[in-house]
Amino acid sequence: MINQPQETYHDASQWREFLLSLSSIFTLAVGTGAFLLLIVSFLESVHMPVNRIGLVISFFSGIQAVAVFLIGKYYRGTHFRVIVISAIVTQSLGVFLLATLNTGLLLWIAMSLFGIGLGIILVVLYSSAIQRRPKDVRPAVSIGIYTALVAGGNAVGAYLVGKVIDQYGYSAAFIFSGVFIIAAVFLVAFMGDKAVAPPMAEEPNNVDEDLTEEKNTKLPLWKFGIAMALIMSALMSVFDTLLPIYGMRAGMAMATIGAIAGFKMFMAAASRPLTGFMLNKMAPNRVSNISILGMIVFIILFPFSGMGTLAFIVAGLFGTSFGGVRVASLTSAIEGHTQSPAITRRVSHYRLSMTFGQIGGPYLAGLVASVMIVSHAFILMGVLFFVLFLITLLVFQQIKPRQYFVKTRKLDTTELL
Repeated sequence: MINQPQETYHDASQWREFLLSLSSIFTLAVGTGAFLLLIVSFLESVHMPVNRIGLVISFFSGIQAVAVFLIGKYYRGTHFRVIVISAIVTQSLGVFLLATLNTGLLLWIAMSLFGIGLGIILVVLYSSAIQRRPKDVRPAVSIGIYTALVAGGNAVGAYLVGKVIDQYGYSAAFIFSGVFIIAAVFLVAFMGDKAVAPPMAEEPNNVDEDLTEEKNTKLPLWKFGIAMALIMSALMSVFDTLLPIYGMRAGMAMATIGAIAGFKMFMAAASRPLTGFMLNKMAPNRVSNISILGMIVFIILFPFSGMGTLAFIVAGLFGTSFGGVRVASLTSAIEGHTQSPAITRRVSHYRLSMTFGQIGGPYLAGLVASVMIVSHAFILMGVLFFVLFLITLLVFQQIKPRQYFVKTRKLDTTELL
């Protein structure tokens, strides 16, 4: 019997692990995207006050933030399957509990379970898309693929669950969401318990000089990327919280609301080639600025778009802007690093910043929508985030992007396509 060359075996193993990781991430994204639309519309259907709906979403995001922080601090890469499968079961249990349509204590328990499970998955499983990539797949490519799959999965989940709600009701819709989440267990079960790490690329000779330059900069560029992540996720959370409430009060069918939410996330996933082209022409921080302004403009315009084709267009443009800042801000956050441990550490900081945005955004949206009509809440929240964006630019005005990008090895942004 002829032995298979070791290198060929490792390549096949890495591709297998990589594809299983991406498949499980997409499957989870379908169930999670369905749930995030479902929970807001369900609470609105039982006439829960808007400020309390915002509090529920913020509570879930807060639990998720704690889980992200703890797993990021203490996870050492061992017992991968046990940890991820336990997290998936915990997350799905939270969804299945809500199939009882209970809005009392069980609601808070279910949201806690969902937040704990998702928080662990965001760190451990999502990082596996980087750590288990084949040697020919660069870190930025793997990040780009899994973020596109998350957006695409969320789009599919939101679209399908809207149809399920209209035809079968909320209880069946929660079961639909939970089934997609628990299905990921069957993919993770076939993954190895420890990553077969691809060979590390050699760092350029000027890395030490670059890191020294970054440390000597009072507010380095990667922190700007993380700040943009907070604003971006808060804006997205505001839109996702207000959209179902606005649509239901305007008389939209849940299938239509789900289609709008799904189209928004589809455009976020499809915007990657445009974002890659922009990143080849200008610095990531500038692309983030343009994209954040786009999100602000389109969230303000959405209440004026009616309930037809124009609503889809505006929501799609909002999603396109989100996709742009998602890629550009993450590019800023990992700029100058090619080693997996450094990238993973930056990605965990980036994800934690996004989680804080997901805590503050729904809570503020709920407070604002409780004292004014929902269409006005879209406008006011857009204005508030425009002011926050301007303040962030003022804080980071000490950065000189051109000088920084000359001295630092620039990431090949064609990798993000």
